[in-house]
Amino acid sequence: MIVILSLIMIIYGIVILSILGFNYWFNYFYLFAGISLLIISRIIKNKYLYIPFIILIIMFLIGEMFIINFSLSKPHKDADYLIVLGSKTNTYGPSTDFRARLNLAYDYLNNNPKTIAIISGAKGDNEPTSEALSGKRYLVDKGIDPKRILLEDRSYSTLQNITNSKDIILKYHNDLENIKVVIISSNFHLFRANYIAKKIGLRNLSFNGSRGLFILEPHYFAREFFAMIKELFTL
Repeated sequence: MIVILSLIMIIYGIVILSILGFNYWFNYFYLFAGISLLIISRIIKNKYLYIPFIILIIMFLIGEMFIINFSLSKPHKDADYLIVLGSKTNTYGPSTDFRARLNLAYDYLNNNPKTIAIISGAKGDNEPTSEALSGKRYLVDKGIDPKRILLEDRSYSTLQNITNSKDIILKYHNDLENIKVVIISSNFHLFRANYIAKKIGLRNLSFNGSRGLFILEPHYFAREFFAMIKELFTL
């Protein structure tokens, strides 16, 4: 069983590298984990020495249960603000993942005509324009009134996305007590976005998550577990 699991992880790790490339360290996660598990299964003969690894796996699975459950969140209606967390933009416009988020925003804005959108994301080194501006152009081209879109174009992280968007809301309202906010991001990202948003004082929150390629979801959900651990120790 362990050998079969190891081989599945190794094959999946190779698939991830072939799709996402070799530039980011976490792209090697499944390949490294599969090889490590295979080596451990050959070295360790005493079954009790597996206990620490079993504990780590259980912790990982519990964390994934929370992340996956939150990925199914649905937004409440008639929000005052819709925050769209930025993602990569290219010369032709928003990336595939970003377009998926923006399409959810488009649907929500059409169905909730009083909601104001805040598109977040600064200009990265390899991006032709800010993610916020790219997102606004995309929504305007699809027919959304530009007066309903505010830009937050100074952020380079999820924490900055949400913090700066909160500051924009506070420009128009004295407090956040009765302000309803929907946050849109990729589905695997919602649990961490909720943690950050509540930490910085946003309330009356709901979420909507976009989906990417099915084959990449185990990779991104695993990555999010470690990103969440990092968030717990840094925020």
